Amino acid sequence: MALQGRDFSLTSWARTPAGRKSSETVTKFLELVRLVPTGTFESAALLNAAANDLVKVGELKIFTPVFLVHVRKPAIAE
Repeated sequence: MALQGRDFSLTSWARTPAGRKSSETVTKFLELVRLVPTGTFESAALLNAAANDLVKVGELKIFTPVFLVHVRKPAIAE
């Protein structure tokens, strides 16, 4: 599953539990030294919690969070 970060590449590191925890730590530090706006840490923590939950429900096969269908309504010819 893509959200689990199992391929162990540099780009997938942020999807691992350790990567999510370190991103929260860095975000909290950046907010503390005022390099990012207040609330950035809380937003990042919320997104990380959602990603963790998506992995869990994907493992339970409730739904597939990596499946996306992009559709566009065709233009009406005049």
